[in-house]
Amino acid sequence: MNMKDVKQLSYLYGVEPESIKSIINTELEHQRAKLRAIMAVAIDYFKTQEGARTWFATVNRGLGGVTPLSLLNTEKGFQRVENCIIKLMHGMTA
Repeated sequence: MNMKDVKQLSYLYGVEPESIKSIINTELEHQRAKLRAIMAVAIDYFKTQEGARTWFATVNRGLGGVTPLSLLNTEKGFQRVENCIIKLMHGMTA
C-alpha cells in the first residue's frame, strides 16, 4: 500500500497515518503467521517443502477444481484448504 492510499484511509477514518500503517502491518503479520502454520501442516503431511508447494499449486477437485493457493486470500478459503489437509491427514479423500 502506498502513502497516498494510507493518507486517504487516514482521512476517511479520521485517524493518524501511523495508526493506519500499524493496523495494516498487524493484519499482514497475522496473515503471514496463518500461512506459515498451514505450510507447516502441509510439509508435515507431504514430508517435504517441495511436496507441499506442489500440492498448493495443483488443481484440487475437492476444492472445486481450483488450486489451494488460490483460496488463501479469504478466511473461508483458508478454512477450506485447512480442512482439506486435515482430511488428507486422516486418510480421507480431499
